[in-house]
Order: sequence, then structure tokens, then C-alpha cells
Amino acid sequence: MEMHQLRYFVAVAEELHFGRAAERENISQPPLSFQIKKLEQELNVQLFKRTKRKVELTEAGALLLPQARTILADVQSAKDTASLARRGEIGRVRIGFVHSASLGYLPQLLEPFRAEFPRVEIHLDEMTVTEQLVALKKKQIDIGVLRPPIADPELTSFNVVEENFVLVVPKTHPLAGTPSVELSSLAHEHFVFYPEHRSPAFFAQLTKMCQLAGFSPKISVQANTMYTAIGLVGTGAGIGFIPESVACITLPSVSFVKLSGTDNIAKLDLVYSETGLSKSAAQVVEFARNLL
Repeated sequence: MEMHQLRYFVAVAEELHFGRAAERENISQPPLSFQIKKLEQELNVQLFKRTKRKVELTEAGALLLPQARTILADVQSAKDTASLARRGEIGRVRIGFVHSASLGYLPQLLEPFRAEFPRVEIHLDEMTVTEQLVALKKKQIDIGVLRPPIADPELTSFNVVEENFVLVVPKTHPLAGTPSVELSSLAHEHFVFYPEHRSPAFFAQLTKMCQLAGFSPKISVQANTMYTAIGLVGTGAGIGFIPESVACITLPSVSFVKLSGTDNIAKLDLVYSETGLSKSAAQVVEFARNLL
């Protein structure tokens, strides 16, 4: 049984006229009639009652019709799925991200992407920078969103966010409510920092930023996430640095103060391996580039 035979059978069954069915299928009537007869011989059953005046389905033909329609619809659906996959418009993309990316960048990227490619399934995993780099190498994620730099020649990256740092202080701190603070004036303060092993480049950037301002930061406590850091600042454990986009978090126990005296910026990079990148993951990468 061939697909074109089923297609011709459905056309005749719906038109109840061999001539109109042949016209619909864009072939002449003799080959269409031949294929219907061949199908009947293969199935060893008569599908149509033919007279000079009309064509009718037999009981066997009537029973075959819904199944034939289903088969043809399934075949078309499979073709459509393959075509969507080829263009990267269907599939599953695994994205790792640092927690701060969920506040600003990921919504800006993924909300419009989902609107344009609704059949691409996005799976998100919050990971540290170190975890993302390992996961990318092991093909456990397709794309990472993390703090640069990336010192791995097997990975490709490009910058997607650049923003200023701001200072977060307890609500009771003398700096709370001030319009801005000079970085060099913070030498005597204690800081809530981030563990070096979780994001070594980010730790090094913040440390160097302080050193360029003339002091080494006095680290009182370390927080695994920026959310935790802000909460710890609210307890009076110290003050901290966060990217400007993270300052959208409002807590009654903290204040955010503009930081001056430094040209350091917080960056986010999108990172991936070109080797084995799926079509749907490549769509996300291209979409991210087009947003820049």
C-alpha cells in the first residue's frame, strides 16, 4: 500500500467522482483509476461501487476512509515536524544561567523568543559559572548565560549585557539614602562577597575593582547568590556590590546607592559550543545576537 494510493482513495471517496478526484490530485483519470484498482487488488476487497451514473463507497471503503485520513494526516504531521526541526523551530534547548540573569536578561530574551518559536521547549537550570562551563563541556546544557571572561578555546561567547555596579547597604547604614558614594571611601567597610570557587572571574573582578580604588575588601561573609547577599546585607553583616539590574529587588531592610569612582561594569555573556549545537539551540543563539 502506497501513500499516493491512499491519497487517491480519499479523493475519490470525498468527491464520489473519478474525474473530479483526478483533477483534484492533478493527474489524469486513467492512472488514478489504475491505482485504485491496484489498491483493491492488494487489499482483496472492493472499495467503490461503480456505475455509469454514480460512484459509492462499499462498506469496506467506508470503514477504510477514516483510517486512511488518519494515516495521511500522521504522515503530513511527521513531514511538518521534520521540516520544523530542520529549521530549528521545534526541539528542546537547555540553558544554564547565573541567578542574576533571571531578573533582567533572560526575560528580555526568552519572552519574545517563545512568542516567535512556541514549539521550542526551553529548559532552564540555575548554575554557577563553574558548573555551567563543566555542563557545556559535557553537553549537559546547550547554552550558558554567565559572568565572563571565558578562557576556553572550545567555547564561543559574546556579550549580551553591560551594566554598572551599585552598592547595597543596610537601611540603617549612614550611606542609606545618599545619591552616590565614592568607591575609595569604603575602605573601612566590611563586605558581603561571593565565593571564589563558584564564580572565580566575578570574584576577581570585584576584588580588583576595590584594589584599584586603593583598598582590599574586608570580607565578613560570603553568599552563594546575589539574592542571599542582599538579604545578608539587610542583617547588618556588611555592604555589597550588585549589578544595577538586580537592584529591582526591593527589601525593607536595604537601600541601593549609586557607585562612583570606578569604570568597572558588570557583564553577562552568552556561551555555547559550536560543535554539535542543535538547530533549535542555534535559533536561540541567533535570536540573542539579533537583540543586541
